[in-house]
Amino acid sequence: MDSNVSVATIRAGVAMANWKTATEATKGGNISSVSFDGQSRQVAFVNANEDKHGNSVVVVSHNFDGYDVRLLAVDLEGQEHIGRSIRLNNHVTVTFPDLSIDFVTRFLFQARPYEWVVFKNIRLQSAIFHGVRNDDE
Repeated sequence: MDSNVSVATIRAGVAMANWKTATEATKGGNISSVSFDGQSRQVAFVNANEDKHGNSVVVVSHNFDGYDVRLLAVDLEGQEHIGRSIRLNNHVTVTFPDLSIDFVTRFLFQARPYEWVVFKNIRLQSAIFHGVRNDDE
């Protein structure tokens, strides 16, 4: 970073909208082309398996740039399970703890957009002053 820079702009995104299911897949894997928010998107599910601890694991690749994404597993009773995700760019590995692959009927790929806010002219070094200062004067 340039030591002469005194201010910065920060862009932050928060995903607060409701989740929408874009596509779903069975345990055997699937590649889907879907229309989501008016744009063509792709989602590729790799065959789901079970690790040595009895957890279901599935890998998904997608092109949902600018979206918060998650994967749910649906069990034999219709109960949805949220897994633990490890993300690397547009590849997500999801582990569903204590959920055997034998009890999973399908996976749901869900997305929601980020809401963005920009903070401009953020001071990088604190100003030292005594008393009250009114920047409007």
